[in-house]
This record gives sequence, C-alpha cells and structure tokens, in this order.
Amino acid sequence: MKYYQMAWRVPGDASIVYQQNLIDVPFWSGHSISSEMMEPLDLLLDEDFADGQLPTFYDTPALVARKTFHAALVAAGVSNLEVFPAQIRDETRKKVINDYVLLNVIGLVSCADLDQSEYGNLGDEEEPLLVIDKLVIKADRVKGLDMFLVMEDPQFMVVSERVCKHLERLNLDDLFLEELESV
Repeated sequence: MKYYQMAWRVPGDASIVYQQNLIDVPFWSGHSISSEMMEPLDLLLDEDFADGQLPTFYDTPALVARKTFHAALVAAGVSNLEVFPAQIRDETRKKVINDYVLLNVIGLVSCADLDQSEYGNLGDEEEPLLVIDKLVIKADRVKGLDMFLVMEDPQFMVVSERVCKHLERLNLDDLFLEELESV
C-alpha cells in the first residue's frame, strides 16, 4: 500500500489563529484526549491577517478542520478520529466562526526509516525534537491505518492511498498530498 504526507499548503494570503485555551492538552500525542476536553477549543483570528484565506484546515496548534473536510475524511474511511467543537473568534468583524472542528488523530506509528529520511533537530541534545523534511516510511509498521501521526515527528500526518485519492477529487488548493517513499 502507498502512503502520502498530508499537510496544509499555506497560501500567501493565509489567515493565522492563536490558541486561547486548553494550553496543556497534548493535541499531537496520537492518543485519546477526550478526558481533557472540557470546553471547545477557542482560537483567535490574528487581526493583521483577518482578511486572509480561511483554510481547509489549520495544523497548528492542532488539526482544526472545516466540518466538510472532516466529513470527507470519514467518507474516505478514516475512523480513528476524535472530534471536538472548535471556534474561531474574529474580533475585527465581531463574529465567531463555527465551521471548524478539532480533529484528534488516534494513531501514533513508529515508522520512519531515519537512515533514509531527511530531518533536522530542534531542542537540546538530551531530548531532541525531530522535524522530518522527507519521510521514508517502513510500511510494514503501519498495520492498515488510513490516517496516522509519525511517532518520530508527531505533527507529520500520513494518509493511505485510498484516503489520498478521495481527497484529491475534492480539488482543494490548500491541501498538500505527496507520496512517500517506503521500504
């Protein structure tokens, strides 16, 4: 089976949001966060970018996606998502955007072939944080998941070929999908 990186293709006129609550919730853990979600995720639209494009999804501080994108993932067969309410406050226009949900991907897979992947390190030498630029995946470790996070770089999202093909039919300008090399 082929796998693909899924990311937000950030346009030049992108909007920017800032997390206002739930600071201690580990959004990119690959594990359930349902016990920690006591309220909707509150995001504030940066007023300097208030006229920017509202994307299909934001990938920071968490995977916050349009409800229609969540529906597309489910239609493609993705079943390992926790879904929570999210809101984006636009204080420039004095409105709240409720078209988004927080998607928590349940599935953290140690599958990076670090000898063949390209990556950098952030942080200190004792606990470096890997940032993968080009992932070479050990496909036998995936165990049939249609969407998951890479343990070596948990903000690196991967989807199966089936999900990729479904999403490509949506023709979303801000969705980046790239086939991964596998060993």
